[in-house]
Amino acid sequence: MQVRLLREGGEELRWMPNEGPHFSHTASGGVTWRAAGIVPNSSRPPTGCRRLRLEVRGELDTDGLAQMSVTLTVAGGRAGGGGGGGTGGGLARACALSDVQVTLPLVESATRLINGFGKKGGPRPADLRYRWDGGVTHGQRGLNCRVWLGGADAGLQLNLQGLEQSRVAASSHCGNDDSGNLQCNDMSDAQYNVALGSAVWYNKNAGGATIRVQPAPRAAAARRRLVGRAESRGRGGGGGGGGREAAADVALLTVFTGPLTLQHGAEPLSLPFRLLLTPVRGAGQPRLADFATRYFHMQRFTPVDTAVAAAPDAWIVLHQGNQLNPYINYPFLTVAPLRKYVAEAHAKGAKVKLYYTVRELSTSAPEIWALRSLGGEVVVPSRSGGGHAWLQEHWAGVNYSASWHERLADGEVDTSVHTPAFTTRWDNYWIEGILWLVRNLDIDGTHCDGLTMTSTLTLTPSPTLSPEP
Repeated sequence: MQVRLLREGGEELRWMPNEGPHFSHTASGGVTWRAAGIVPNSSRPPTGCRRLRLEVRGELDTDGLAQMSVTLTVAGGRAGGGGGGGTGGGLARACALSDVQVTLPLVESATRLINGFGKKGGPRPADLRYRWDGGVTHGQRGLNCRVWLGGADAGLQLNLQGLEQSRVAASSHCGNDDSGNLQCNDMSDAQYNVALGSAVWYNKNAGGATIRVQPAPRAAAARRRLVGRAESRGRGGGGGGGGREAAADVALLTVFTGPLTLQHGAEPLSLPFRLLLTPVRGAGQPRLADFATRYFHMQRFTPVDTAVAAAPDAWIVLHQGNQLNPYINYPFLTVAPLRKYVAEAHAKGAKVKLYYTVRELSTSAPEIWALRSLGGEVVVPSRSGGGHAWLQEHWAGVNYSASWHERLADGEVDTSVHTPAFTTRWDNYWIEGILWLVRNLDIDGTHCDGLTMTSTLTLTPSPTLSPEP
């Protein structure tokens, strides 16, 4: 990976390391690192860029996800008056850069498939130039800030969404109005930023990305030659294959900002991105297509015999709204029939998942009135209110956001309100609920619909579904 700074005219502004890299371990078994550099005077930087400092931070976890950031800072000061001590000058000029780039050279033969940057999956073109608003539909915006390049054996996803944007997305919410149309409250900026990635990378649509197949740089080729020889010796070969591999082409992935101006003494400019190595699990193992696993999604009640007849040894997903799991994200009011159904499914070779997620909560939950009294901590506030007639009658004057509602088989209507995702104390209740369901109903998993969470939060509930020691 390389960070490139370009001055006006396209000439590269060389920088050199002056600190680190410093490494440390995380509690989860990962590693963090930090390194910094400066633009030396020997590279003849523009006047405003003589105090430019660059810092690279990274954190790689055991799941193959690396959270990265490149931060640019121009220290405050005054422009020198020429020669000697440089006293008596005026205010320092801003540092004008024509571009900031992060380049990732990837093995061409291992990255011949692409998904993202407007491509919905397929062969990677030899030359691609992409701009964030380049004629895509709203349904494709989620691909704008990320791209995956690879194959069955190896791959890499680049995501320009920052960690702070993941947190904003997690607490955003949408719901259905009285006509059944999806409406989003106070989240247009959150969704826009999450889709397009960091606003700095977007840079008023001056930023973009390119993928170009080209010969490997000489330094990279030399390193790969050494690695190839070492691998060949390890296999008992003579090392000749390494030279051929070293000459292979690379698919050079470059993301760029376009022109940027850094003011002296201003807040540092951070360019966040994430790298995910794939496959996340099973690397090095034989590639096997899983045609055995079958899912049976049950919206309305279906007997176990019918489900296993349609999909033998299936994973039966009990969605909300059916007689066994009627209330959205609150499967604790129908425990007896649920337990009986799970036991029967297990006896007939099937597994059972429950629809149980965050983001909204049924007003049938006994705790709903206590949660309402907490103000906006658990019940998402919104001036629009609305929703089903029951909510408008019983929650009149309450600052709430209406969510999903559904007519059940017995004619009752299940209404719900929005709850934040992974930002409040209610999350602990939800995770404890998973543990309770596993221990008391012997469920095999949960169906978490529409979750937007960081990778760290993904790991939080997983111990509840692990076998007890």
